[in-house]
Amino acid sequence: VQLDDNRVVTPVVGPLSEHPGVEEVAVNPEMSSAVVVDEGRTTLKRSELAADASVEIIAQGQQLRSPSVDLTGLAWVIEGSEESSKLLVSSPESEPAVVPISGLDGRRLDAVAVAADGTRIALVAAGEVFEGVVVRDDYPYDVRVENVRAIEHNDVTGSAVDVAWNQYDELAVLTAADEEKGLAQSAWIFTLAGRMQGAPAGVIDGAETLTANWRFSRQLAVGAEDRIYVQEPKTLIWAPVLDIRRPAFPG
Repeated sequence: VQLDDNRVVTPVVGPLSEHPGVEEVAVNPEMSSAVVVDEGRTTLKRSELAADASVEIIAQGQQLRSPSVDLTGLAWVIEGSEESSKLLVSSPESEPAVVPISGLDGRRLDAVAVAADGTRIALVAAGEVFEGVVVRDDYPYDVRVENVRAIEHNDVTGSAVDVAWNQYDELAVLTAADEEKGLAQSAWIFTLAGRMQGAPAGVIDGAETLTANWRFSRQLAVGAEDRIYVQEPKTLIWAPVLDIRRPAFPG
C-alpha cells in the first residue's frame, strides 16, 4: 500500500498490492518499481509499479533483510545469520553477487541503505554505523564498497539498528534503548560534510525499522509490529498509522 500526506492508505498499482507474505519493501528513487522480501525471508522479489507488471524472483537466500534500491535499478539486500552475513546485489539483468566490503572485518551486518545516486552506502554492522563509497568496476552490476569509515557517537555506537539517507549529505539512524546508559530508543541525524556530530531527532518506542523522505521534507518514519509512526519534521512528534508496517520512502 501507499500512504499520502493526509494519512490515506491506498493499494499500490500492480501485482504487489495483492502479494501475500511481505516482510520488507524498498522502492526505487523514481517510484516506478519495488522489491520485497517474502515472509520466510528466503526470496527477494521485484515488480514494476504498473497494472500490467509481473513479479519476478531476483535473489534467494536465508534471513534476507534490509532491501535497498539505487538509481541504476540494482537491489541490495543482506543475507545470513548473526554468525555469518553478507551483502548481495541483484537485478533482473544480473545474477545475485556478493559485494566485497573493505574494512568491516566480517562483522555482522544489520542494515544497509544505498544513496539514491548509487555512489555511497550506509551500513549498520554489529550496532555501529558506517559510511562507504560504492565502486563499480563494470557499471552498474560489478560493485564493491571501499573507504569505509565509522560514524561514531557515544549514544549511538553499539546501539544502532537501522539507517537511512535523510539528505544527500545526511544520515538518519535508529537506535535501540540502552537501559545501562539510561537511553530511550531514538532517531538521530548525522551530517556527513565536515563534522559528523549527531543530533537527536525524536524519541520513539517499539520501532524496528527506519526510513527517510530525502526528496522533500526530511521526514522520518519508523515501523513497529502492527503500525508505523510518521514524524512531523518541525515538531519531531510521531503520528501513528495503524494496521500497516515496514514503511519505505522511495530511494
